[in-house]
Amino acid sequence: MSHVRITITLPNDLYQEVRRQKNRSAFIQQALTEYCARHRTCDLGDQIADYCRREEQADRAMCSDLDGCVGDGLSS
Repeated sequence: MSHVRITITLPNDLYQEVRRQKNRSAFIQQALTEYCARHRTCDLGDQIADYCRREEQADRAMCSDLDGCVGDGLSS
C-alpha cells in the first residue's frame, strides 16, 4: 500500500489528544478507517431505507388501483 503525506489543521484540544499517541500516523489512520467504515454502513442503511419507502409507496399505489377489482377469495 502506498502512502501519502498530508497536512491537516486540528483544534488544539484534539491535537493534544493525538499528540499523546506513540504512533500518531497509525492512530489517525485507524481513526479515519473506522470513521469511513461507519459512514459507508450508514449510507448503505439509508439507501436500503429509501428503497423500502419507495417500494411501500408503489405497493400501496398498486393495492389502491386493485381495490374493488379483485375479491378476497372468501366470498362467493
